[in-house]
Amino acid sequence: MTRGVHGVASRNNLEGHEMKAVALKELFERLESGGETVIKLDGLEGAIMGLATTATPSKKGGAYTVPVLVYSLKRIIKILTADGMNREDALEYYGYNIERVLAYTLQEGIGAPVILDDDSIG
Repeated sequence: MTRGVHGVASRNNLEGHEMKAVALKELFERLESGGETVIKLDGLEGAIMGLATTATPSKKGGAYTVPVLVYSLKRIIKILTADGMNREDALEYYGYNIERVLAYTLQEGIGAPVILDDDSIG
């Protein structure tokens, strides 16, 4: 997990792999300088689209917002298939090992990453 301040970053407006890596490094440096927590999916940094906010429940009742990483499902599948899985196996791996596990990560003050289903859009 990475700790950090609330901020916004996007990889989509950068050109080239090196610039994207620099943008991610800067995003994580900003996050590490604060006290909030985001959940990072190991090995899927290339699928990060940016940072968003979401509501999380409070033990005292009510809710408040926390930063969360936004991942592209299309990019997740691309990374998994580049690692040697076929598309069907990559979708099954995603469903069982990522999507299902994220449902169990909900804790007060920590938001689970958002997975944008851009894979079904085209």
